[in-house]
Amino acid sequence: MVNKVDYNQLGITKPNKLQIEKTEHVNISINTGVLGEKIWMGQFTAEPGATSLPQHHEQSDVVLYILKGKVTLFYGENYSTTEELYEGDFIYVPPYQPYIFKNPSATES
Repeated sequence: MVNKVDYNQLGITKPNKLQIEKTEHVNISINTGVLGEKIWMGQFTAEPGATSLPQHHEQSDVVLYILKGKVTLFYGENYSTTEELYEGDFIYVPPYQPYIFKNPSATES
């Protein structure tokens, strides 16, 4: 059996087509690239010391890739579980899993 591919469902976003999403997060900008029924992809830039509000991407899977610097990710009950992420790390966040991220650097975005 061969599955048919619906090419209309491809989500291609070029860097110049990213849209800035309004956010309440202090000193954090979020560029949303693709928000589908099952996946969220975008680009975060966090100023030094910035911490996000709690967030999740509803029914969407999320994969975060650390382009540069260091990120502290908080999740779990009362956000008490932490992971230190560094340049080149990936992390998968399942649907409806709330998390907070922080840029622990005092000097780098």
